[in-house]
Amino acid sequence: MTKVLVSSLRDGQEIASFFMVKNRQLRSFRDKSGSFLVLRLCDCSGEIDAKLWENGENWYRKIKDTDVVKVSGKTQIFNGTLELQISRLRLANDEEYQLEDFLPSTEQDVDQMLATLRRVIGRVENRFLRLLLDRFFDEDGCRDFATAPAAKMVHHAYLGGLLEHTLEVVKLCEESLGLYPMLDRDLLLTGAILHDVGKVREYVYRRTIEFSDEGRLLGHIALGEQMLVQEARCIDGFPEDLLVQLRHMILSHHGQYEWQSPKRPKTIEACVLHLADYFSGQVAIFVASIKANQELDSSWTSYNKFLDRSIFIPRMAADDSTNGHRRIMEERFGEY
Repeated sequence: MTKVLVSSLRDGQEIASFFMVKNRQLRSFRDKSGSFLVLRLCDCSGEIDAKLWENGENWYRKIKDTDVVKVSGKTQIFNGTLELQISRLRLANDEEYQLEDFLPSTEQDVDQMLATLRRVIGRVENRFLRLLLDRFFDEDGCRDFATAPAAKMVHHAYLGGLLEHTLEVVKLCEESLGLYPMLDRDLLLTGAILHDVGKVREYVYRRTIEFSDEGRLLGHIALGEQMLVQEARCIDGFPEDLLVQLRHMILSHHGQYEWQSPKRPKTIEACVLHLADYFSGQVAIFVASIKANQELDSSWTSYNKFLDRSIFIPRMAADDSTNGHRRIMEERFGEY
């Protein structure tokens, strides 16, 4: 059955599709004669409120938040908001849906991004660093790295986000090599590729993106440094001074103690890596905020809590403001 996305729903539409339960509430009828069920249903495209008028108490006990359900019903406008009136409801079987149906995913081509990553790895000349990267990015490593998000909420918080963010950091570091010839190219690119590798263990993502237990207790910086040491120790003769520099790059890539960085950058490669990581994360928040608000008839986004400000949206001249504004957004961000 074709998945019907929340974002595609319109008034008066009859549907039968799969959604994830984000929240459930049991409410009493006005005459107190019984209860009905209100569900907040979601998928990768958005959320919608849904109401089940019969057997509310029974279904409230049967389902829980993050369950996936198959819903049949009809949409309608109520108090100015689109909602779904449920006629049939059941729990979904695992084989009936895909992870990507309920979690946002990168808009980039994952296979192409992986090919780009492999090309960068293939150009690393230092034998030990190349062996190290090959150990991390075997078939299983590539699959896990290409699926993981880069965050739960802040930036690149979607499936494939870790790979997308990492390639941005790699590209920024590559650009820095032309400006600063004294940089150790292989060390910098290896650090860029591995700086967030601990995120493959920091997050779990079945139906929602959550922190793993070790992610909550240790965090991706400590996990990444631990993973680095474990893999390097398996390479005979791996230079200790090279390992120390790589460990420092992972431990310092957040830059400041108040940003949960165990160390501040003390090598030039660590400095460049930190700034590239910060650049990628900050610009991604700006892009996401602008894209989320580009349909609004305003030159400013709504308040962004991560940036602690609203963002200006560039517009065309007043005589073509609406179409021009939309065209600017498509040109600037449509292929991001």
